[in-house]
Amino acid sequence: WMLSKVLGGNPEHQGRLLGMVLVLAALFTMPDEGYRHAVISTIWTNHRACLFYSNCGYRCVDWTYAVNKEL
Repeated sequence: WMLSKVLGGNPEHQGRLLGMVLVLAALFTMPDEGYRHAVISTIWTNHRACLFYSNCGYRCVDWTYAVNKEL
C-alpha cells in the first residue's frame, strides 16, 4: 500500500527519493530470493515515470498496448 502511495504520484512524497530507495532496495534483494528479472510497466506518455525507472536502472525493451473493455 505504501509503495503505491509513494510511487503512485502522491505529491506529498515526491522528490524525497523514497520511491528510489524502495525500488533499489527491492532490486538489491530480489536475486537473493531467486528472481532473475524485474519488469515494470507504465504508460509511455508518463515521462516522469519513464525517467524515474530509467534512473533506477530499467531500460525500455518493448512498447506494447493494453486492451481493455469497460463494462
